Amino acid sequence: MAFTEGQYSKGLPAGGMLGYVMDGRAGHAWQGLEKRINAKRNPLKLSGSSGLVKSGLSEAITVAMTGTHLGETQHDLNTGRLRMFHLLLPVRYGYRGARV
Repeated sequence: MAFTEGQYSKGLPAGGMLGYVMDGRAGHAWQGLEKRINAKRNPLKLSGSSGLVKSGLSEAITVAMTGTHLGETQHDLNTGRLRMFHLLLPVRYGYRGARV
């Protein structure tokens, strides 16, 4: 909400959120994020019927890191339109290579 309320993004055209998925289940986290964004459509000021969609940039990072998810949302704010990128990174190994 800090982006849509202007604390982080006042007048900026884009912003981003980064999530580390500690159990490595980035697909499951993506589904949860999608549901949460849809449930808060009005407070998030989502544009029209938009929602969390796979970003066109996602193909470039998928090759580099399997299980990574990159999406984006469009928001209509009083100061203009905001494009938010959402990046989920799966964490599969913990300290000293211990399986998480």
